[in-house]
Amino acid sequence: MGPKPSIRAPPTNGGMNHFFEPDGLSPSAPLCPVRPFRWSVVAIALVVLPLRCRAAEGAQNVLPLPADWSTTATLRLQPEWLWVAEHSENRVRVHTRLCTDIPVSDEIHVVLGVTTGRRGDPRVLDVLYNEGSCSPAILRAAPLCVEWRCSEQPDVWVHLGRMEPPWWSVENLVLDPDWEPVGAAVGWEHRHGSVRTRAVASVISLVDIGRPDWRLYAAQAAAQWKPSPQWRLTSGVSALIHEQAEDERPLLSHGTAEGNTLRPTPAAPQEDGHLATNYHVLEGFTQTVWDPWMPVTMSAQYVINAAASRQREGWLVGIALGRTRAVGGWVVGWNYRRLQADATVSALADSEFGGGGTGLEGRRVYLSFHPVPRVWVTASWTDAYRNRRGPDLRDQRAQLDLTLQW
Repeated sequence: MGPKPSIRAPPTNGGMNHFFEPDGLSPSAPLCPVRPFRWSVVAIALVVLPLRCRAAEGAQNVLPLPADWSTTATLRLQPEWLWVAEHSENRVRVHTRLCTDIPVSDEIHVVLGVTTGRRGDPRVLDVLYNEGSCSPAILRAAPLCVEWRCSEQPDVWVHLGRMEPPWWSVENLVLDPDWEPVGAAVGWEHRHGSVRTRAVASVISLVDIGRPDWRLYAAQAAAQWKPSPQWRLTSGVSALIHEQAEDERPLLSHGTAEGNTLRPTPAAPQEDGHLATNYHVLEGFTQTVWDPWMPVTMSAQYVINAAASRQREGWLVGIALGRTRAVGGWVVGWNYRRLQADATVSALADSEFGGGGTGLEGRRVYLSFHPVPRVWVTASWTDAYRNRRGPDLRDQRAQLDLTLQW
């Protein structure tokens, strides 16, 4: 079956596709609260709407909602401590999310979701409490899409609207895991014995940040092979073509998710303002899981921007031990990455590594634990270097992550 964008659960595959990490810095300012009215809306949604109205036989539902609707809510608290160059900072990130899957028929689902977020940034879904300027809570529809899934084999599915990324990924080198694109995607999936093959094509618009003219055409082909109960191998290739990115202004404002090469504009010849290259990003990835008694996961990812002539490559390698799928499960992992300035669009790169953007290199170590049902705890340490247009910038972050889902 195709992916279900309605529910985003914590990772169960040794830390791959991990989304519990820190975000970028904000300027110093006094602590300030989020607007209470907006928080009251979020609180009511999280307390009331997630009730699953599955009544006993002969009884009536508690709320007037169909019994086959499924709703999941997530609350994420992230205290973190940052050391950037000679500056230190501590803060707390708060993320709330609510999703409902409404089956219209056996093959058609409507997915409705709401999350807190920040205006103008497609990647970040969190509210900040810190020593810097406060990020006010806004409500964002995420996801909001229609999903059609063929009930026969081979499995074919279509998504229309705002959705979770429909592509497989073993790590977050190219795209931010919190980004929920707006567009259309069609996928095909087939199982034959121990082999599972998959193909996805999509057209994405960045209308959510006021850039409806910016198009992303993406395609992916991948396969997963399980030769024995102890081994699983996943590999794939992707192409992400950003239409006519050259000479466009960056997607995000100056000082946010930087790294891409810019060049002067005719209106301001002394200032760098527009992107200096197109972005035709090609990606290859592989992941091997060996599970003799405890899963060992090894991952590798490589990316190159075929439209750039220099500073165009990136790579990542990682290893993890364990899994957090069952209560009592744990994962300890390490990865190292290098992402050159024009390897991908900096505004869509992983915002949770080194403050976001490109032109970064460094490592991450993490420990995840699933102590009780619906609760996950992660401790992580990130050490990143930025060496682009000036001296090296070292960004170190320690984080404790608590996630509750019900």
